[in-house]
Amino acid sequence: MTKLNVLRRSLAAAGLLAFALPTAASAFDLPGVFVATQEPVAAVGLPAPAAAAPVPQGSAAAVSNDDQRPVRLAQAGDLVVRINQLEEEVRRLNGRVEELSFQLLQAQEDMRKYREDSEFRFQQIEGGGGAAPASSQPGERRGEAPSAPASGSTSTAAAEGGDDIGKLLSGGLDTGSLGASSGSEGDSPAAKPDESTVASIDASGPRDMYDLAYNYLLAGDYQRAEQSFRQYSQTYPSASDAPDAEYWLGESLYQQKKYADAAEVFLDAQKSHPKSGKAPDMMLKLGMSLAKLNNRETACVTFKEVSRRYPQMSDNVRRKLQDEQKAASC
Repeated sequence: MTKLNVLRRSLAAAGLLAFALPTAASAFDLPGVFVATQEPVAAVGLPAPAAAAPVPQGSAAAVSNDDQRPVRLAQAGDLVVRINQLEEEVRRLNGRVEELSFQLLQAQEDMRKYREDSEFRFQQIEGGGGAAPASSQPGERRGEAPSAPASGSTSTAAAEGGDDIGKLLSGGLDTGSLGASSGSEGDSPAAKPDESTVASIDASGPRDMYDLAYNYLLAGDYQRAEQSFRQYSQTYPSASDAPDAEYWLGESLYQQKKYADAAEVFLDAQKSHPKSGKAPDMMLKLGMSLAKLNNRETACVTFKEVSRRYPQMSDNVRRKLQDEQKAASC
């Protein structure tokens, strides 16, 4: 009887405890305890307490979005600032490109003027003249003398007249018959560069090849200038600069004291381009080469023919012609 009473009291206490546990679990946020106490309540036949209402998920999401909105606005603002910075950088770089393009054009113009001035100084040193540089004469190309129209007489007409220069122009130059005294500089023709030497000159086109040869000439490297102008003349015989190239080829030979070769080049150039801007210079240099070969009589005839054929020659050529006539006692 006593054991039965103890058992009843224990069950009553367990029921009260089971009834109180769900309330305590919800109050202290102890869902594990609440779940664990459901079975004892059912076991004793007592009604289970109502479960706590769950928190709606949508409300939590709304709270989370509201919290992230300032962050997203800040990120969007940073992106706009960055785009503005990039646009400003692009504008700055465009301005720099335009500035560099202008500087490049200026450098190219300065280089052109430098070349014209260098050629003018070269001609002054050679002839002692004082003509204005080519940059002051806008109608001329680089490397050309002022254009001098022919007087109307051609090489054929001159040959029919019987003068020595006409015979030279209609025929050819016999270097073996020139009156060069033994031992004089230039009495033996120099060998022309072989094909391998000429082919070694590297240039990407006619303009680069011409400029390379011309720069060699200005630098006083007459051997390389000869090779380069010879290659240019062989590669581009119909180029607009062909008369100039042939003239400078003869000049390169003349400066090396290869007077026979120079005379031959000047003669061929005069025959091929009698009306070019360089024609008076070609004929003048032909006479100078003949004078260096001690063929004074033919040289004087050549000098006289320069005045007859090209009365409108440049002042520089005219002064040089007068000096050479005096030097040859024409």
